[in-house]
Amino acid sequence: MRKNKGFTLIELLVVIAIIGILTSVVLTQLGKAKNRSNDTAAKAGLNQARVQADIYYVSNGNYTNVCNSSTDSSNPKGINNMVYNSGASNNIAGTVKVNGVGTSTVRCNDATNGWAAEVPLTNETGYYCVDYTRKGIVTTTSIGDTNGFCQ
Repeated sequence: MRKNKGFTLIELLVVIAIIGILTSVVLTQLGKAKNRSNDTAAKAGLNQARVQADIYYVSNGNYTNVCNSSTDSSNPKGINNMVYNSGASNNIAGTVKVNGVGTSTVRCNDATNGWAAEVPLTNETGYYCVDYTRKGIVTTTSIGDTNGFCQ
């Protein structure tokens, strides 16, 4: 009698199926981690924009045009490019919708005495919003096209 050494076809198929299941679980978790990191990057970018808006206010005495892209090259700079980059880090393409002008879901509104900016989140429901009150919150209520604060 000769003993067969090796694996049967059934044993090999079971091992391959287990590896496939484990791979799908790991890849799913990696995708979720990537979305969480994108949300974190968007939040960090908007928090930096909040600091830059304060610098803009101290220099100019108001927030007028702080969201406008033309102030990105002024001294001190506005926050349009920072808000844009926050949206881009969350894979949202396009320009920033400023005071209702544009089509983006990344918004920035400004007025003489206030401003607010928001980016839609991919891992959480809603938006991350920062404003002139130094508030940074996750909210399901958009700032819309004219509100000057996060709700």
